[in-house]
Amino acid sequence: MATGWNALYSNTSGFSNTATGAWALYGNMDGFNNTATGWFALISNTTGSSNAANGTSALLSNTTGSGNTAIGSGALGGNTTGINNTALGNAAALATVTTIQPSVILRTLATMAATTLLWATRPVSISIRAVTTSI
Repeated sequence: MATGWNALYSNTSGFSNTATGAWALYGNMDGFNNTATGWFALISNTTGSSNAANGTSALLSNTTGSGNTAIGSGALGGNTTGINNTALGNAAALATVTTIQPSVILRTLATMAATTLLWATRPVSISIRAVTTSI
């Protein structure tokens, strides 16, 4: 089911997907059991399955990653192929997530302030994890 401008636009054989918000699950072709709520949530997903993205740009770059849960604006935004990750909080794991191991990422206010300061200083490519717990 899709509600919103261009939500689930590219879907061909994917099934049991729910997209709510403009461009949510836009690129999904074959992925299934995904839920995307918010503008641009899971926009790049093509074949990833069983993902849950709640918030503007949550799981923004995810293409084939599966079993991920992102709650908060930009949460897990940099994840492309990682599996079984959970990120809670605005901009939690916004930088690239390269692990394929299950992890839980919680974003705190102190970490957000430090990250904002770092990004404002100069452009860098980093991976940020405030609290990481392997499962």
